[in-house]
Amino acid sequence: MKPLVDAARRERLAAWCSTRRRRGATGKAIETAAALRAEGRHDEAIELLTAAHRERHDPELAVELVNIRHEAFTVRHHPTGRPTWPPVADDQFGPSSGLVETDRGGFNASSLASAIVHHGSLIVRNFITPEQVAVLVDDIDRSSQAYQDRNRLMSAVRGDGWYRPFTGFPATGLRAWDRDFTRDGRSTCAADSPNSFVDVVDIARASGAVDVIEEFFGERPALSVLKTTLRKVAPDSGTAWHQDGAFLGRDIRSVNMWIALSDCGVDAPSLDLVAARLHDIVETGTAGSPFDWAVGDAVAEHAAGDAAIVRPAFAPGDAIFFDHLNLHRTGVGPGMTRERYALEAWFFAPSTYPMDRLPLVV
Repeated sequence: MKPLVDAARRERLAAWCSTRRRRGATGKAIETAAALRAEGRHDEAIELLTAAHRERHDPELAVELVNIRHEAFTVRHHPTGRPTWPPVADDQFGPSSGLVETDRGGFNASSLASAIVHHGSLIVRNFITPEQVAVLVDDIDRSSQAYQDRNRLMSAVRGDGWYRPFTGFPATGLRAWDRDFTRDGRSTCAADSPNSFVDVVDIARASGAVDVIEEFFGERPALSVLKTTLRKVAPDSGTAWHQDGAFLGRDIRSVNMWIALSDCGVDAPSLDLVAARLHDIVETGTAGSPFDWAVGDAVAEHAAGDAAIVRPAFAPGDAIFFDHLNLHRTGVGPGMTRERYALEAWFFAPSTYPMDRLPLVV
């Protein structure tokens, strides 16, 4: 028996030593990043912490990355955006009575501009890989469980990086309301789950989305704390027509990257969308709309005109891109029995960034 006890002790000692080394390396990386930040070299600090996180997956590194991405926006020089907006684009898709789509190979700044300017949105099939889908689904489940555990303990525990609320929120009731509204919908701000946010940025970059949207904007995009969301939507979820420009502002420049992480549109919620480009904010707060920024059914139908109102079916990994003028809602209906997993990530052009949405460089 004694050799077994000794072996167990050696194993525990080895694990303890490994943890100490890991924590020491993490502390050194954070200290080095802090020195770079003090010199205004935020991009280098982000690269250093990202590389360290890939090596060790330490939650403290993930937390630091969220904070520094927010700080970096405020100190970075942002060049002026395109002189005119929206960009001029030929219609590559031609007349359509529904949504237009392509696959990942056809996704570029030209197809994105063409679809948004002429048709209101672009579906990209097989946009991310099954392996990337699995990572994000795991992120959603882990962050949701961590939030529940934190509430059950009734304490401000630091957690393990799966739910660590972002501390850069202004001390206003509006921001607290935004976070509560997201949580009430059983979703999580990705920045409140630092481990998850690292994955979101990695996948957004690896998929080519960041580079394509940069070319579309004519400037490097930034994500939003409040509008980059890990979503798990129940089949009995509430729904309301809306344009995000109704509360973000009409004259911003935006692209929403919405990625399905489970089958949706048949027995799980999808999206309902007006399959047309709208050029302005439609009337809100009337015709039975549940919020002052929402749109009643009759108004939505009038705004659609001859265009179709479509509820597309998505497979895991499919994506849809649209901007703040797109009129849409969660697509729920009778007979739906399953939850829908999705990632919603809003990119904004820094030249017109709605600062109350809290920027994060990517």
